[in-house]
Amino acid sequence: VDAAQAALNRINKKASEEYDDQSARIKALNDIVHNNKVGIDERRKALDELKSIIPGYNAMLTKEGELIEENTSAIDNYLVALDKEIRLKKFKEEREAAILRKDALEKQLKSHQQVLDNNPLVTTQTFNTSFGAMNFDPLSRHREKVQSLNAELTKTNAELDALTKEYEALSQVKTVDDDNDGKCPK
Repeated sequence: VDAAQAALNRINKKASEEYDDQSARIKALNDIVHNNKVGIDERRKALDELKSIIPGYNAMLTKEGELIEENTSAIDNYLVALDKEIRLKKFKEEREAAILRKDALEKQLKSHQQVLDNNPLVTTQTFNTSFGAMNFDPLSRHREKVQSLNAELTKTNAELDALTKEYEALSQVKTVDDDNDGKCPK
C-alpha cells in the first residue's frame, strides 16, 4: 500500500468511526422515542434532542404517548448528509496536514540544495592511509538528504493529489440536505 492509499484508508477509518459514534447517538434516541415501555417524559426528552439535532424532524408525542407526524426520511437524509460532512472534514484535515508536510519538505530541500549550490567546487577528496586510499565527500550528507527529501516530496505530492481528487469527488456528491451549502445542519 502506497502513502496515498494509506492516507485514504486512514481517512475512511477515522470518518467511519466518527460517523458511527454520531449515528449511534441518533439511533439510540430514536429507539427511546419508539419504545412504549419507556416513560413518556424520557421519550419526550429524547424526541426534543432529536429535533434539536435534525432539522425537519417534526414528530410529536401525544399525551397518551403515541408518536405522530413522524418523518423518518428526515433522519435518513440527515445521516447521509452527516456522513458526507464528516468525510469532507477528514479529507480537508488530511489535505491540510499534507500541505504542511510538503511545505516543510520543500523548505528543508531548499536549505540542503542551497549548501550544494553555494559550494560547486567542493569535490570528493582522497586521503592515503595505512588502510589504503579513502574518499571523503564533505557534502555527502547534503547530497543524500536532497535525494531522500526529493523521494519524500514525491510521495507527499502523490498523497496530496489523491486526497485532492477524492475531496473534489466527494464534494460533487449530492445529498438531500445540500440546500444547506452541503453542510449537515446542526
